Amino acid sequence: MLLAHGATVVLACRTQPTIDGIVQEVSPADADELRSRIHLLPLDLGSFASVRECVRAFEALEIPLHCLINNAGVMMIPTFETTADGIERQWGTNHMGHFLLTVLLLPHLIRSATGA
Repeated sequence: MLLAHGATVVLACRTQPTIDGIVQEVSPADADELRSRIHLLPLDLGSFASVRECVRAFEALEIPLHCLINNAGVMMIPTFETTADGIERQWGTNHMGHFLLTVLLLPHLIRSATGA
């Protein structure tokens, strides 16, 4: 886990895990230090407005972004549904939401990599 190796970790997700649960999994002995390196941001990939708000919240942290791991999605939705933006839910969440998040964070990744 990145946190165990000294990284600052930003978790952007629809249902927020507890920081205490994460700390207990990684290293309860280092709880205070670990808590200082975990940031939880609300994110619903099925809403472009939520993606944009998440990016604004990330920018407010004023930390570098060295790595982006997109690992979320929906599957096997039993009925036809659309996102808040009118896109079929599985496509909108699994592809379009990730794409928008990545595009909006790309300048931060480039800036962190080049030191600009």
